[in-house]
Formats: sequence, C-alpha cells, structure tokens
Amino acid sequence: MEAKLNQEKEVKTVFCDFSADTFALADALVTNVNLYKKTNILEIFLKSKELISIKELQNFRKYIIKRFNIKDVNFKISNDVDSDSTLNFIENEWDDILGFLSQKKPILKAFMKESCIKPIDNNAENNEIEVDLVARGKELLEKQKVNEYISSFLNDVYC
Repeated sequence: MEAKLNQEKEVKTVFCDFSADTFALADALVTNVNLYKKTNILEIFLKSKELISIKELQNFRKYIIKRFNIKDVNFKISNDVDSDSTLNFIENEWDDILGFLSQKKPILKAFMKESCIKPIDNNAENNEIEVDLVARGKELLEKQKVNEYISSFLNDVYC
C-alpha cells in the first residue's frame, strides 16, 4: 500500500503575512518550491484556476525577495484557462509584462516601448504571438536573446 501526501497548499496559507490584492494569487496552490543556494534564486511552482495579473506577481516577487533575502524569484505557473482567453489576457497586460521584464533586461524598455502583440494563428494548438516593434532594433534584441527571454517567461507564467 502506497500513501501519497498532498503537499499542495494555497499561497495565502504558505505566505500568511502576504496580502494578495486578488483571489487569483491568494487561492493559487503552491505545488513545489526550489531554492538554488549558489545563485540565491527561489523557484516557485503554482497551480491556478485563473490567470494572475503581472502586477500581482510583481508585488509577490518583491515580498519574497525582501522576506527571504534572496536575489531573485522565478515563477512556473500552470492554469486551467483556454488559450484564447490567455492570449487576450496577455494582450491586455502587455505593457505591464514589459515593465516587469525590463527590471531584469532594461533594453526591453527602450526598444519595445509602445510595441503591440497579436496572435499569429487562431489555432488552439498554436500559441504563438507576433510582436510589432515601433522602434528599430530587431537584430540587437535577437542578439541579446530577448525573444527567448520573453518566450520562456510567457510559457512559464501563462501556459
């Protein structure tokens, strides 16, 4: 007989002194946490029923960095939301997402200011988006691997 312990707990239970602004983050389940001691980075795996706003994640990130005195926090979030709703959510949050990402890569703020996104294909299996840049500098951004950075962030947080 094998017993399986359910280790998943809500964010509001694990981090009881953090005050979440929305229920999306407060009710999300913490499924796993990894601390990389050499780099001083905390990785948090969450399972959410709703999409969590980037501002809420930003507040949560600041709280964790200050509370646990670590260098950075990486989120890996899985959710039960369909891809069309996710794409619409990303479109609405795009400026806030760029603001959040530009904290680690300041080049984003300069080159991607006033950029917009659109889905490449409305196929449910294809979750690709296209970024329309207002300023020139696509080659520089690709050399800095900004496209991979944005892609991995969106996959980790919204897919």
